[in-house]
Amino acid sequence: MIVICGIGYFEEKLIANLKDKEVIAIDIDPNKAKSIEEKFNNVKAIIGDASSILTWKKIKLERVNHVITAFKDPDVSLEICFFIRKTFNLEIPILVITYTEGIEEKFSEFGVTIINPLKTAVNLVLNKLDKNYSKAIDLGFKKGELIEINVLSKSHLTDRKLKHIKPSNWHLAAIYRNNEIVIPTGNSKIKVGDKIIIFGEPKVLENLTNIFLKGIPQFPLQYGKLMTLYIKGSYEHKYLKEALTLFKCSRATTLEIVITKNTINDKKIERFIENTEMTKEIKKVFSENIFKNLNRQDNGLNAFILPKISFFQKIKLKQIFKETEKPITIFKNNETFSKIVVCLNSPDMAHILEIGIELARLSKVNIETVFTTLPKELRNEDDEKRLNEVTEIVKDFNAIYKMDIKLNILEGNPVRETLRYLNYQKNILLITGYKKFNSGSFFKPSTAYNLAIKCNCSILLIPQSVE
Repeated sequence: MIVICGIGYFEEKLIANLKDKEVIAIDIDPNKAKSIEEKFNNVKAIIGDASSILTWKKIKLERVNHVITAFKDPDVSLEICFFIRKTFNLEIPILVITYTEGIEEKFSEFGVTIINPLKTAVNLVLNKLDKNYSKAIDLGFKKGELIEINVLSKSHLTDRKLKHIKPSNWHLAAIYRNNEIVIPTGNSKIKVGDKIIIFGEPKVLENLTNIFLKGIPQFPLQYGKLMTLYIKGSYEHKYLKEALTLFKCSRATTLEIVITKNTINDKKIERFIENTEMTKEIKKVFSENIFKNLNRQDNGLNAFILPKISFFQKIKLKQIFKETEKPITIFKNNETFSKIVVCLNSPDMAHILEIGIELARLSKVNIETVFTTLPKELRNEDDEKRLNEVTEIVKDFNAIYKMDIKLNILEGNPVRETLRYLNYQKNILLITGYKKFNSGSFFKPSTAYNLAIKCNCSILLIPQSVE
């Protein structure tokens, strides 16, 4: 049995579709109650105040399966919920139909489902207007965590096996292709023209929409909208210049310059911010402890200016490696970087290369890759497999982007040979990945950490989780 409290146009249409259900309709207006009972044989009308306990005592509550309330005043519905949950101790489903926004918290303790017909109708219209992108309006939290997208643009996420993409904070649920449904596996590929269903964090899905519809690079929005630059000590403007260039070409919306207590050139930094022509926001904040900012949800990139790394800075950098889940950039160049080099001696090579290509597209500079392996006579089967995988990944990306990304194969120690290769070039931004929360040890040194402290060029380090 279903109890409907409050009879209006919407509720009458609902009752018309409940012909196989026994319905009790409560309304304080005798004319409405009489009319609804005459129209539908399955309806028994009760004339009374639905927010009065006396009215509810007229109903055999043990037979009630659902309660639907529909009042303009949400407090009336709240009173009904109180009776059902607290007075009668019933755990039956309650649906609250309302046109009032922002009442979820009021009803949270009663475990009800809130339905706003106006909001639902607006979302349906918006979905029809934008035929390439639709949000689910009655699934999950209804906050955009499940979306349907028509893939219109070639990007780093198309034409690649899903096992090489390893998405974080989103998941591909289904692919519709040529009027057939494809259940995704690790070997599946997303193609232009597909309709896909994905779910995940709503903010992440907004960025994915831009990629699939327009092929727009999004770094560092995959991680957050802020680029946070930590400054401690005294540095010339030439070191700030490179940080500003990366911020300008990235998709970060705000550059937050964090000043620590030992910053000498505070006033110089203020003048630098004032004299910088930038449409995006730059702001200065003070913090005594940088570690509390590293993993903020909206933080997309942690950046440091360290032209020369001291012994104590090495220790602190090792701690940062262990603490942060967000990308790290260490600026060392006197001038803006003119080329990106991607080190493929990383846990997830494809992920690092896709970020390198995004940044190369955003900053409009050339990109090449470097990979170090053992000499041929010392390689085992796994080494050969890894080398072949590197070659295939670079080949795939060249085909996707119609690019000619050079692959430099080096032999020997990854740190030593990569440093030797970089020493012949100037104004480089090196990009590499490392295992999350692992800065290496004496017996198992981290390639990324050693490159960070030893290379003379700026470096972007991406934390990765690899199974």
